[in-house]
Amino acid sequence: MRCPNCGFETKEEAPDCPRCGVVIGKFYAKRAQESLPRVSQTLASPAPRRGPLPRALFICLCCFVLLWLLSLVMRDRFPGSYSPLPALQRDPVQIKTDREPFPVTVNGVTYTITPLYTYELWGMVVSYQTSGSLADIYHWQLWKDFLNVKDLCVLWGPNLRTHVARKIKFFSDTWTCFCETDDITAWNRFDKERFSNNHLLSDNKETSRQVARARRWDQVHFTGFLCSYSHNENGGFERGTSITRSDTGQGACETVFLTDFEILKRANSGWRSLFTFSGYGILLTLALLLSLAAWKLSRYFRE
Repeated sequence: MRCPNCGFETKEEAPDCPRCGVVIGKFYAKRAQESLPRVSQTLASPAPRRGPLPRALFICLCCFVLLWLLSLVMRDRFPGSYSPLPALQRDPVQIKTDREPFPVTVNGVTYTITPLYTYELWGMVVSYQTSGSLADIYHWQLWKDFLNVKDLCVLWGPNLRTHVARKIKFFSDTWTCFCETDDITAWNRFDKERFSNNHLLSDNKETSRQVARARRWDQVHFTGFLCSYSHNENGGFERGTSITRSDTGQGACETVFLTDFEILKRANSGWRSLFTFSGYGILLTLALLLSLAAWKLSRYFRE
């Protein structure tokens, strides 16, 4: 037997070498183990965790969306603190005028205003329609009527009793204001002559901005002229005005060229502020999330 470790030869077989003491069986087993191919193992790195900043931004976005949806519903609800101003008990003041027709120009279109009466009204907005909105294809697109800023449907006088205003539903379309209710008591107490739909005209930017801010249940005051107006663009356009509050149906709306407009008292101002705040919050958090995603993507490609 020859020792595989030191080469010592002996005539007798033994489990270990008499010279170096190596255990023959263990020596061959170790050599066999070393001759096997080595298998390398690569452990995958754990998936990166979402950092605290994206998680916080996502939570903020969810909160802003919930606040926006809630305030969207609540901002036009009948106000909890319902208190009409004493001025809203007055009837509109209408006086014959001899002022001559005059021109005004808006968005390159020249209109002729024909005043009939001076007009002053105090009222509560119960419905409105904004000219040029998605629901209105007539004023700007078809009629080239850029002078009509907004239609306000208003109540005044005894109609401002809580049970009347609360229980009648008001809604507007392009040139009409509608009212309906299932409450026969409220309907019988509703004074139809203290309810009007007003086409409000203005060529003044600040006045137009004030009109645009008026919303449901706001208490407003405005002065101007009951008038007819027209232009000669694209075949021409002409609109008249009602001069009494007792008429109904087609042509019963008051067309008013404004000289002044003010919101005396805003309704649901807290909900409206929350609606604006949450809307800006949604835009800001979305912008931050998109910026963060773009930064991570650019870093990934650089690596």
